[in-house]
Amino acid sequence: EEAKQANEDAEQANEEAEQANEVAQEPDWWDSQRWMLASPSSAVDVESLRTGEQVNLFFAGDGLCGRGRVPLAMSSGLDSARRVIATIETAPEG
Repeated sequence: EEAKQANEDAEQANEEAEQANEVAQEPDWWDSQRWMLASPSSAVDVESLRTGEQVNLFFAGDGLCGRGRVPLAMSSGLDSARRVIATIETAPEG
C-alpha cells in the first residue's frame, strides 16, 4: 500500500514538473519597455536642489547627471544616501 502511494506521488510530481517546465519555456505574454522618452535631455542644477537638504529634502537619479544611464542613477542614489546618513548622524538628539 505504501509503495503504491509512493509511486502515485512520484508520478504526480513528475507530471507537475513537466507542466511547470512547459510554462517556464513558453510564456503566454511578455512585454519589454525601453524608456527612451524618459531620458533626460540635460542635467538639472544640482546645487539648487541641494538647498532642499536644509529641510531634509534629498534628490537622486540619472536626471541629475543629464544622461539616462542606470549606473549614473545608482551613483546618484548612493551619493544622496550618504548625505542622508551624514545628516542623520549630525542631527541633534531629541
